[in-house]
Amino acid sequence: MKWNYLNVYVDLSMPNYIKYALTRLRHKPPTTKQYSPHDWIRPSYGSKIQYANDPPDLPQLNKDQTLHIQMVTGILLYYARVIDSTMLPALLKIAREQAKPTETTMKKCNRIATTYPEATLRYHKSDIVLHVDTDASYLVLAGARCLKI
Repeated sequence: MKWNYLNVYVDLSMPNYIKYALTRLRHKPPTTKQYSPHDWIRPSYGSKIQYANDPPDLPQLNKDQTLHIQMVTGILLYYARVIDSTMLPALLKIAREQAKPTETTMKKCNRIATTYPEATLRYHKSDIVLHVDTDASYLVLAGARCLKI
């Protein structure tokens, strides 16, 4: 966290997290720059019905490659939830396929983390005041309601 008290904001980042993750995963960088963490399907404007592309019938990956895809999902999910939420749709697609991954799943894994490896979240001061009142376990546990003292 980098605080800027003069301009009243804080920057949240995880420097070198993606760099170390890609090294740990033995990732080979793509030859061209990637501007999105997942593929984009161009909409066909004017057509009445738009169908999703059917996945090709490709052979499943072996156990080591499946473990690699599960590692990619686990390592990058933490980063995506904390810093770079633009990865979440791509991680969702990979996570749905990680039980029976194919070469297409591997291609998705190779693309996801190279878009913006040094993302930063910036929070500015706000006048919002949050008031929270919760009693989430009121009807779940016996005796969980407020005690009279």
